[in-house]
Amino acid sequence: MSITPSDDPGEQIERLERSVQELTNRLDRAERRARTRLYFLGGLALVGLLSYLTGEAHKVANPRVVKAELFQLQDVEGVVRGELRMWKQGPMFALYDRVGKNLLHIQASSDGSTGMWISDPSGKVRLGIGRDDEGDVALTVRDPRGRERITVCDDKNDNAALKVYDDESTRSETPSVVVGYAKNWGAGLAVFDANGRDRIVVSKDRNGDAGLKVYDGNGNASVKLPGSGSLAPNPKGE
Repeated sequence: MSITPSDDPGEQIERLERSVQELTNRLDRAERRARTRLYFLGGLALVGLLSYLTGEAHKVANPRVVKAELFQLQDVEGVVRGELRMWKQGPMFALYDRVGKNLLHIQASSDGSTGMWISDPSGKVRLGIGRDDEGDVALTVRDPRGRERITVCDDKNDNAALKVYDDESTRSETPSVVVGYAKNWGAGLAVFDANGRDRIVVSKDRNGDAGLKVYDGNGNASVKLPGSGSLAPNPKGE
């Protein structure tokens, strides 16, 4: 509304008051519209934020499935340092050093057996942990030549043993010392010579009877106490 000149001061004041009131009303309407727009935009922002958070939660609760037969990890020089692979025998995971030698190998075979092997810098297996298809488990420590030195095993029939091998055994399958427990027999300790013959046997059967046998180099029992048994057959069959 414009104000036109007038000689009447009262009329001029009245017109000025009406103009001020109209301007005030316009400002009030503009402020209300601004608040309405602000509330609307704020509501849209809130809806968008909730939609984003809901989507992220959905992604976490329902991750995407990636299927493949081979995943490889490589270093900055492009050398493969790890693999997750599906073989014909079953899934396998392996870690390698910079020249490709196997450091760690884990595999599950199709027959139900599983195993983990740790190798030294030369690539030779030094530690193995496994379970066969019948449920028997074992842990084996090998020397740098690959020969067994320590084996701990337990089978499905509750028979357990600790075997220690020396580095002079002519038969790698023959331990030097065995500490074991057999469910149907009892507990015992046996010391063998390099040819796998009993030299000392200490035993306790299921009835609690203890015994001791000491053999000479020819397999003859030089000391024999009642209740003695053997953890392995000796050449004389005693």
